Amino acid sequence: MNIKIALLAAWSIAGSSPTLAVNSDWEVLWVKDDITIHTKELAGHNFPVFRGQTIFESNIHVIVSQIVDTTKHMEWMYRCIESRVLKNISASEAVFYNRVDAPFPISDRDIVAYAKVRVNRTGHEILIEFKAIKNILQPEIDGVVRIPKLEGFYRLKILGPNKTHVIYQVEADVAGYIPKFLANLATKRLPAYTLLALRNRVYTVGRSQRLPNNFFENLPKY
Repeated sequence: MNIKIALLAAWSIAGSSPTLAVNSDWEVLWVKDDITIHTKELAGHNFPVFRGQTIFESNIHVIVSQIVDTTKHMEWMYRCIESRVLKNISASEAVFYNRVDAPFPISDRDIVAYAKVRVNRTGHEILIEFKAIKNILQPEIDGVVRIPKLEGFYRLKILGPNKTHVIYQVEADVAGYIPKFLANLATKRLPAYTLLALRNRVYTVGRSQRLPNNFFENLPKY
């Protein structure tokens, strides 16, 4: 089936699973509205790694349906002004394009990324992954900085019929100069506002926009 998939989430080209442990390298940055944001600095990166996590009072399939719908990313993804699929590889894999409206005086950023959806062997977790790639399907735009490195994921774990634990993590080198205070501000706002808006959207649309059951039944396993 040809489902348009646009994903913002972790990478797994080698088939490995993202490490989820929060150790002493991570710092608690923000706790509000049942959302916790952790962050840590990485040498050579101009943007800290962040991880946001929260609980959705919703079925896991409903949440996944919203994350993989590229046409609606602008409605909940923080500062996203353009998102579209460049190439469908399979029902669970795609190459997609995202553009982010950066605050003045920073130039907008964009990205071309490979994304994949997988389910664990118990069927209790779904992993939505992405990694920046070089691709000619979307030429670079004057005045917009192409992000050269970005890896991240949404990891969703079933806690009950209508209760899901959601983790959103991104590690990126966003290229160019970014003032430290703006990088730190974005590290908090990007995961927090994205998770808040996604949660509100999921609660609003409910099951009305969920994907067919065979989409989930046919996902590759990890």
